[in-house]
Amino acid sequence: MNNLSRHIIRVWVLCLLSLLPRPMQALPTDYYAARSVLASGDWVKVKTVETGIHRITYAQLRQWGFDRPEAVNIYGYGGNVLPETFSENPPDDLPQISVWHSGDAIYFYALGNTRWQYNSSSAQYEHYQHPYSECTYYFLSETGEPMHVEPAETPAPATYYTDITDFDEYFLYEPENYSLGHTGRLFLADDFTYDLDREYDFRLEDATDRAITVAYSFGAKLERKGSQSSNATLYSYCNGTQYKTSNISTIADSHEFIRLVADSYNVPETDGTVKLRFQLVVNSNANLRRAALNYVRINYKRNLVLPQSGSLCFRFKRTGTNDRYILSGATSDTHIWDITSSLHPQSVETTGVGNTLRFVPTAEGLQYAAFNPDADLPTPEYAGTVANQNLHGEAIPDMVIITSTLLRPQAERIAEYHRTRDRMDVLLVEQEKIFNEFSSGTPDATAYRRLMKMFYDRATTEEERPGYLLLFGSGQYDNRKAVKLDGNDLLLLTYQSENGSDERFSHVVEDYFGFLEDGSGESLYTDRVCLGIGRIPATGTGAAQIAVDKFMRYVDSNDWATWQTEVGLMADQGDNGIHARQAETIDSIMTGRRAAAPRKEIIGRKIYVDAYKNTDGMCDDIRTLFRNGVGVFNYIGHAGTSGITKNGYWKASDMRRLEYDRLPVWLTVCCNFAGFDQPTSNPADQLFFHPNGGAIALITTTRVVYTDGNEKINRYLMQRMFQRDEENNLPRLGDVLRQAKLSFGKVSDKNKLNYILLGDPAMRINYPKNNVTVSRITTAGGNNAVNAGETVTVEGEITTPAGRRITDFCGSIGYTLYDSDTVRVTEKDTVRYYASPQRLLFGNDTVTDGRFRITFRMPRFTSGSNRPGKIVFYGYDARQNASANGYYDQFDIGPVSGRESELVPSGLAAPTIITAGIDSPGFSNGEQTGRSARFVCEVNAPAGFALSDNATIGQRTTLLLDGKELTGTERYFRFTDGFENARIDYPLDNLADGTHTLTFRVWDNEARSAQTTLRFIVGDEPLYRIEVDEDPVFGQATIRIENGIDDRARIDLRIYDLAGNTVWQTTAGASSLPVVWNRTDGNGDKVPAGIYHVSALITDGEAHEAAQTKKIVVIGQ
Repeated sequence: MNNLSRHIIRVWVLCLLSLLPRPMQALPTDYYAARSVLASGDWVKVKTVETGIHRITYAQLRQWGFDRPEAVNIYGYGGNVLPETFSENPPDDLPQISVWHSGDAIYFYALGNTRWQYNSSSAQYEHYQHPYSECTYYFLSETGEPMHVEPAETPAPATYYTDITDFDEYFLYEPENYSLGHTGRLFLADDFTYDLDREYDFRLEDATDRAITVAYSFGAKLERKGSQSSNATLYSYCNGTQYKTSNISTIADSHEFIRLVADSYNVPETDGTVKLRFQLVVNSNANLRRAALNYVRINYKRNLVLPQSGSLCFRFKRTGTNDRYILSGATSDTHIWDITSSLHPQSVETTGVGNTLRFVPTAEGLQYAAFNPDADLPTPEYAGTVANQNLHGEAIPDMVIITSTLLRPQAERIAEYHRTRDRMDVLLVEQEKIFNEFSSGTPDATAYRRLMKMFYDRATTEEERPGYLLLFGSGQYDNRKAVKLDGNDLLLLTYQSENGSDERFSHVVEDYFGFLEDGSGESLYTDRVCLGIGRIPATGTGAAQIAVDKFMRYVDSNDWATWQTEVGLMADQGDNGIHARQAETIDSIMTGRRAAAPRKEIIGRKIYVDAYKNTDGMCDDIRTLFRNGVGVFNYIGHAGTSGITKNGYWKASDMRRLEYDRLPVWLTVCCNFAGFDQPTSNPADQLFFHPNGGAIALITTTRVVYTDGNEKINRYLMQRMFQRDEENNLPRLGDVLRQAKLSFGKVSDKNKLNYILLGDPAMRINYPKNNVTVSRITTAGGNNAVNAGETVTVEGEITTPAGRRITDFCGSIGYTLYDSDTVRVTEKDTVRYYASPQRLLFGNDTVTDGRFRITFRMPRFTSGSNRPGKIVFYGYDARQNASANGYYDQFDIGPVSGRESELVPSGLAAPTIITAGIDSPGFSNGEQTGRSARFVCEVNAPAGFALSDNATIGQRTTLLLDGKELTGTERYFRFTDGFENARIDYPLDNLADGTHTLTFRVWDNEARSAQTTLRFIVGDEPLYRIEVDEDPVFGQATIRIENGIDDRARIDLRIYDLAGNTVWQTTAGASSLPVVWNRTDGNGDKVPAGIYHVSALITDGEAHEAAQTKKIVVIGQ
């Protein structure tokens, strides 16, 4: 495909709107129809691939359901690709076109998908292929009165005439067989790589013997062998004579797919036979990687003769005052229409002499069609009926979701969530309906944008304008293959940039749909995006359900804990340490060292590749990071389709294997991580559609990006990710990306175009809205330092953003104490960085009436730096589904007195394991369980538990399954009464059949431990199985125990949340089954939506048997 300048592409409007006044820059609200013509009546859609006069017989119209074929009207404008600038405006909705009813048929002029436009600079006709569709569409209805083809105004007679017997014709060879880079709009015709000398034979129909102009586009990818300059030479021949020599230089960058040359030459005379030859000669200093012909286009003079087909479209570059056209081969039934206005052709008065027709051109006429009504004219193909629709009549929504028919059920779930939970006005629309009203039924990406522009222009205030656009469905770089409108479409359109020869300047641009200001579309690099835009790149119904299921689990999650305020920061090695330095900048922006408004409650969990001597240890840290959970994960460095890091240390296969339920938002500042429109798989897809892990959303890249631009947009993104609004809410993800891009202002930046959002743009990350405020901290020494072995008491409140205590906040408070910051240096690049803060301890306690008081004992293992430490808090009230967070850093980590071994013992008892079992404390060694079970344990440590990251190797809490340590044990460590008592409720999933051993060891702050080992057997099905009638649970859950229970047995049922907290429990006999849980906790309050588990212990005499745990998904308020 040739790369015409944008002004050439747009001039089709001159023909299309020749009868309308010249459009203005702005779009007044009355530009848009208040009601679509499709809102009422019966409609049929037809399609064609040809340009010219078409005929539909009345018999055909009756087959299509029309009772009165003579009353049928036609609407639409066919294959004109919509202009991409909002200073040029096509007809709104579906304009009615002029038709001719004659005999038993209706005749009309239709446009195909190749647009030709005269270029006055080259004095040639140039072409533009429709990038979105191979077919063009029109609409038929009996609604209203037919608009007839009217006679053209007859020019005044002249004293003499200049007879014109030929016209300006064109010929095109452009099969568009393949795309080298799978990007942009460049599709090449024929491969020359292994055959550098090829010939083409063309026949120009009814050509005169006058000169022709041959234009061509050819490309090659050449790489230099050495330091000397090198190139290739293309020799172009016509009918045995060489006319042109074109030089093609070597590529300057590996991102170039091909280097194109476009040239033309005149051939003095031909007889209509054109034999072209292209010969490529490659310099000895160059290696040829690819070579291809792009297109051949010929402009020539054609005799004005009606062919045997009985139909001819013809045109003239200009007309003279006294010109008269002479059409040969005509009959007495031949009609001539002036088709300069494709919407409203006019019949031209002619005079006949024998088999010729004479006519004088109309005042504005440059294009005409001649036809015989009984000729073999093309008939459009039936494309189906069209149900009534009226997008033009919709109120301005807050959010628009565009999808396909097959994906609509899953898209509806997201729409309904925002309607009910966010009180948003959401318009869910299938893309074909948008095409029907905004692009004459023909697929066109600009139709999406025109829909959003209509809502944008109708709004009278900024607040009234639409805010979000979700594209629910994936797409392809080849749009014509992606959307066929055959009822089986799953994909949506993409906007591809013109350039397809160089990856650095070729983009799939999601921002395009949000360029809504008047005049936008002129410059992709500087236009302002006005919407938060995201895409769920589902290629099928299964993937769509996985994505929406994950979304629902995330927004309904009751797993409120400090992980949501932690950010993973991963930086690649190499490049003189620039990635680690950029990551340090991001950390300082987030956590306060360089922030205008410090967010010190945010903890950066760092994984810098160059900080590791052993990459196995790094990979273990990555797994631990995700299993413990982070709210956001930010990666800076190299990446590709195989994974992340320059040396491929963390592969896509590693991402697939890793399972976790605390889903982060990923930010990937790297190349080509999410080429959803490419034919190959990409890591972003695997993360987004991972059913049991991955990401809840990604702000990521679709093409190559560069370090300097990456640093800017990463900085802008993280500045906004945790920036609260006036109501103390974090921004929606679409706004995060939109505002980050707006931060570039009018600076031309192509890098930002390659960043997109995969996910729901109206989603917020799970993050507390309220604050935790510390009012007092009490230490043994009564000073500003907390020392090893000391008991510390902290008092505080849960407050609103305005600082008022929330008196009805009753729930839990989690806390984590961190050591002082430490500075380290990476291995090879010697980058100084602040290490991830070392956790000294964590715990939880209760909040009553918005107040809390927690006590903990400092561990033995601290830095003793006498520099500030930090406590991070997280509060949660399950009854109100309300949360809060905060931090306190007005204290120092006091020095350690002497060696750790010399600390004075407290005299407190050593830790003890009170109960331990599989699924139940009543477990006995050797019992059988299912493939999914839980380790449950109660422990006591009067001196406090050793939970510090600084603990001596071997002196930390561990859980080993068959000798292999299980990660994330601390996540399931819940304190039950101060800092001395705790419960562990650890899930054991996907257990293999056979005998297993589980060893648990816990340490206290005085280097003393307690240990227990359990042996259990995993077999087929457990003796008892829990079933829940409702899935998911909205109002109540009916719980059954399957496999039969003795009447004398006692059943202890317990429902607990993901943190292992018991929310409801009861004891029942077999006769009381089934048990109904009405979604309340022990206080009778409704529990929030989220994921829960139900367990059952069946006691029959002295025998205990645990039923396999069952998951319950609770939805709604």
